[in-house]
Amino acid sequence: AMAAMSRPGASAAPAGLRRSVVVLGVTVDDDTLEEAVDEIARSVDRGRRTGRRHQITTVNADFLTNAVCDPDVMAVLRHGDMNIAEGMPLVWAAATLGTPVRGRVAGVDLVDALADRSASTGLRLCLLGGGPAVSAEATRLLRIRYPDADVVDGGEFPRFDHVDDVDEAVLERTRATGADVVCVALGNPKQEHFIRRYGPELGVPVLIGVGGTLDFIVGRRRRAPVWMQRLGLEWVARAVQEPARLVPRYARDAWVCTPRFASQWREQRRGPRVSRPATIRVTGPDHADVVAHGGLDLDGDVELRAVSSSMRSLCVDLSAVPSADARTIATLASLARRPAGELR
Repeated sequence: AMAAMSRPGASAAPAGLRRSVVVLGVTVDDDTLEEAVDEIARSVDRGRRTGRRHQITTVNADFLTNAVCDPDVMAVLRHGDMNIAEGMPLVWAAATLGTPVRGRVAGVDLVDALADRSASTGLRLCLLGGGPAVSAEATRLLRIRYPDADVVDGGEFPRFDHVDDVDEAVLERTRATGADVVCVALGNPKQEHFIRRYGPELGVPVLIGVGGTLDFIVGRRRRAPVWMQRLGLEWVARAVQEPARLVPRYARDAWVCTPRFASQWREQRRGPRVSRPATIRVTGPDHADVVAHGGLDLDGDVELRAVSSSMRSLCVDLSAVPSADARTIATLASLARRPAGELR
């Protein structure tokens, strides 16, 4: 069998290779906070040059629940340009599958880091949504924290029931900001549907769904102590603060995701272990054929990593892979998500 996947708009050799994992059918990128900000900056540059819009999601267990229950949400996540591991359950799930990520990137840390990057590079950051006056207050606080940052307020977001009912004034106001990055704080999945539906019309290179991040910035919600964050227990502190809202949500996430994840674990742990590195044949200046032997392991195959970073086009032969384990699936996801590469 041949793996048939491609990234649209491929025109040049990829600058590098970003590692990804797959949990419940959703590809999650293994990026540190600094790497995520660097990739967003590259996406801004690429978007300004090509006119391409990039959608970024901060994925937690609730995202997975909505994705497995709603094909439209799953489509958004599968077509997203970058899915950041925001929730600890994703980190635990990836480790259980044998494809660990290095940690989570909290949405509030990401927005703060983008404001910091703005102060040093001039990147224009727009905050859109949240409750009444929340985006304005978050903008004010980030400007105080980073005086040289170019942070603008996108304004409040009138309530809407369906993504087609968004007020045109909101779109005009967002376009007028001239932002490089817009952080949309509407909650999942509303913000993801908004970005997918209107992103191409806004003229903004990067749009990020940030959920309740602005509430943390302005102090309406409190983050857990640092020691709880380091132990991956921030979700416990949040549940204590908002039990009526979050305890039912966490229970639903566990009810929906746990049996599905157990099924994924059973299936992918039964897959064959990679017996030896892939056979690689370079057949052109920017093309290589890759033949898998039992499976693929991007972490353990030095030559595969090298050719994946240097070749624009890869053709992967999976005929000797009777069933794919978690590492093979993660490797294919990583290869398919190269920003300027093609995988067949």
